[in-house]
Amino acid sequence: MAATKSVRCVAIGVLAVAAGCTSANEADPAPTPTTAAPETTVDGGCTVTVANYGPVPEGYAEVAGDVVWVDGPAGIAVLMYAGTSGATTIGTDGAMGPGRNTKILWISNDEPGAMTLTATKVETGAELVLATHDAGTNFPSTPVLPSEGCWKLSVTNADGVIASVLVRAETMG
Repeated sequence: MAATKSVRCVAIGVLAVAAGCTSANEADPAPTPTTAAPETTVDGGCTVTVANYGPVPEGYAEVAGDVVWVDGPAGIAVLMYAGTSGATTIGTDGAMGPGRNTKILWISNDEPGAMTLTATKVETGAELVLATHDAGTNFPSTPVLPSEGCWKLSVTNADGVIASVLVRAETMG
């Protein structure tokens, strides 16, 4: 069996140089370490996170294809509501207009235990707990913010921040 695997790797080696050659029972690679996302100021005076559009970093097998995502210190936030734009404007009522919600999928690099989604009003520092998640590496959420303005959404666990995103919230109709 080992000889067959070696021959198979050599035979397709030219095509697999970038991808590498692995056996079927090797674990998925660990997610690439992430860093703080860049920020910019938008209409309304809010400093918002500049989101990426494209494939997520290696190691996040839960998400395929091009999506809008933000790096965090221990994971990523996939802004499902953003479509193909890097928009970090979000609806206050959990909706982005008719038929579209503000879903964000938070993904931790490892098994973090309990996670908490908080929203901090940037102008006042007031913090609200929006949701908790008991276990697993994926934390789907639909944030509902109580007012318009500048907000920081963060998912944390006992070890600290997994990922966060600065957004401008507005009422969508």
